[in-house]
Amino acid sequence: MANVNVLGLELASFDRILSIDTLHLAADVRRTLVDLEGALTAGGTLGVFWETWIGPSRPREMLSASGNRFARTLAELRWRYETVDFSDANAGLWERMRRALDQMRTDFEREGNRPLWESLVSQTERMDWGTGSRYLYRIPKPQSA
Repeated sequence: MANVNVLGLELASFDRILSIDTLHLAADVRRTLVDLEGALTAGGTLGVFWETWIGPSRPREMLSASGNRFARTLAELRWRYETVDFSDANAGLWERMRRALDQMRTDFEREGNRPLWESLVSQTERMDWGTGSRYLYRIPKPQSA
């Protein structure tokens, strides 16, 4: 297991790096991104899944591929990126997961796994927070000159 705040990766040691829901945990997303970019070979690609949830009083721009905290960090770094929008699929996933867990509650309890059930249900509570978005960011590292 690694610490996202202290990666210690060798320079130019990866052609591809994929981060799935981990950069939210970084104390300094910008520094962690710079560390990851340094670990990429010239022409390599960094892929990052980023999910944002907002309540009704927050600006909807925060849900856009260019308006969330991660995209603002990329803009500060002046990095190019492409996105794939998984927002609708993601919302459907959380809804299906909640329904399935509701149907399986008795089974979890019978197995003595109520704490696991509660933990999984708590993950689906993001639907109650408001509206969400999820994007895959594809960030290419330029070829060296």
